[in-house]
Amino acid sequence: MDRGADVEARISSGATPLLIALRMRHLGAAGVLLKAGADFGACDKDGWNALLTAASAGTESMVRELLDRGADVEVTNVAGETALSVAANDSVARVLERADCFQRWHRRASLALWRR
Repeated sequence: MDRGADVEARISSGATPLLIALRMRHLGAAGVLLKAGADFGACDKDGWNALLTAASAGTESMVRELLDRGADVEVTNVAGETALSVAANDSVARVLERADCFQRWHRRASLALWRR
């Protein structure tokens, strides 16, 4: 990337380098891409973004990283699946459930403050 590689380049499926790294469980590469500014909200043609992909791959540390960066747990792919519904294991599911509860609470609290 120091030589100008495009972190948002796409292949025919619409997948970005970040999505490919996550699918292959190359967490080091995914971390480098995120630090370089890769868009974790970018989706492929089937609507899979980084959080859905990381959850499906069972990579709890990357799921946490994406949530810390602000990934939305309620985003769905084309099939209507959420990160929680595609979670590969219980530890990833628990992280997503906690994040979902927090994000819902935060939205309600923000809305209540806005209405004042």
